[in-house]
Amino acid sequence: MILTYDDVLKFSMILSSIGKNTRSIEYLDFIHFITVNKLKLKDIINTLNTVISSRKIDTKYLEYSRRHSEILIKYASKDANGNPIYLDDHHYVYTKENIVMMQQEIDKLKVEFNAVIKANDKRIVEIQHYLLQTVDVDILPVNRSVIPDGVLDVNMYEFLVEHNLINN
Repeated sequence: MILTYDDVLKFSMILSSIGKNTRSIEYLDFIHFITVNKLKLKDIINTLNTVISSRKIDTKYLEYSRRHSEILIKYASKDANGNPIYLDDHHYVYTKENIVMMQQEIDKLKVEFNAVIKANDKRIVEIQHYLLQTVDVDILPVNRSVIPDGVLDVNMYEFLVEHNLINN
């Protein structure tokens, strides 16, 4: 089966996730599907880890990211205890005035770290390009009847169906 490296990673994560939820001996055929495929993907995953780790994040980019986060927190609206107020899990609340000041400070930071940001963007593109390359993988499909109820979420199931990894 031809998969992109990105799909190999996704499949590996699915196998790891469902493997944690399936320990009972009554699911032996399903556990076999998980174990055999993990072994078949092992060398490819190790190669992927080597390729990705060889494109490490520059420590200067980590400094940029840290300072960027500090600016976001600095200008975020605060609660009575001085803690930033969250709009949702990933975004802070800002006043109109603070947004302007925050953006000015971030713009200065981006100028200061311009070369580092561009180098990191290039690193990301290289990794994304690599993940789009394909590899031929001998994957064992699973029979639908041996999949335990509730072990697959919708995204996992869609992935397996899309890649013809479930037999009737």
